[in-house]
Amino acid sequence: MRNLVVSPRVRISLGVLALAGGTAVGAPPAFHQAVSTSAPNLWYKFDEPANATTIVNHGSWGAAYNATPFNGVLLNQASSLGDPAVRFNQATQPYIESSTAAPAGLTGNPTFTIETIVKVEGQGTLWAPFLFWGGNTTGTSAWLAIQGNNPDRYFAGFYNSGLRTVCRTAGTAWYHIVWVRDSAGGTRNSLAGSTLYINGEPAQLTRDESLLGGIVPNILAGKFRIQKAGDFTRFWSGAMDELALYTRALSAQEIEAHAAAFGVGTQARFCPADLNADCLVDGFDFVLFVAAYNLLLCDDPTMPFNCPADLNRDSAVDSEDFLIFVQAYNALLCE
Repeated sequence: MRNLVVSPRVRISLGVLALAGGTAVGAPPAFHQAVSTSAPNLWYKFDEPANATTIVNHGSWGAAYNATPFNGVLLNQASSLGDPAVRFNQATQPYIESSTAAPAGLTGNPTFTIETIVKVEGQGTLWAPFLFWGGNTTGTSAWLAIQGNNPDRYFAGFYNSGLRTVCRTAGTAWYHIVWVRDSAGGTRNSLAGSTLYINGEPAQLTRDESLLGGIVPNILAGKFRIQKAGDFTRFWSGAMDELALYTRALSAQEIEAHAAAFGVGTQARFCPADLNADCLVDGFDFVLFVAAYNLLLCDDPTMPFNCPADLNRDSAVDSEDFLIFVQAYNALLCE
């Protein structure tokens, strides 16, 4: 079943079609305002000039957590929206390191949120981190990273235990990534309490089979590092535009607002039409979409997956959602 028939209800709009193919490419000022409202503790905007030797912490912890770039980190790399980013070339083993170690509140088994915007362009090595802090033994450090050597999958967890994304991402795209880790007062193990959002949407996660099962984290104090763990062997090539850390769990509403402010928009959400979360947009998703489309309004609490067919979240499943669905359906794979 690959040929969809457009019903008379569908009003094709060139503007809608353009939005359906949109891709977020950088962080505009509205994103900065959204992050500021959520009050991060650590926040690297990466808006320094190309010759800077210090990366400023704009979060509440202040200058004590300014960072230093090493080994050829490229600063002031322009994005399409004019917001500077940093760029890494894996061959030079670049990294960024904070001046001060993580405070006591982020040791042990803490609750926190990490947020970043990244474009992974080249092969990674051994869980190369977007952000790392802690020790070098099982359970003693926190990682938001690529998974293994796979630049198209992400990892959220701890040294030697954690979760990975199921669906693959595109290597040429920017992604807004948020890891919310709620430890429930330090009672949850490494496989519980984590939600990873990609472009504002919760991603399907599974245990990283390359690592151990559930362990109780006991994170040690250590400097915050980007592109580096406790050794010098974990790097990827690509760009990063924003890195923020919060000592609390951001709400789903906050994360969705950040993604929207970044410019993701509802049409560019990560694989929005994969309604049954199997990393494909196919006939099974079409059946779910049609059921919601015939209802028109998303006001039925019995709808599967909380009415995800409202792809542009305007409280109606209508022609605009249909156009978004068709674009994803034609692509088939969520990549």
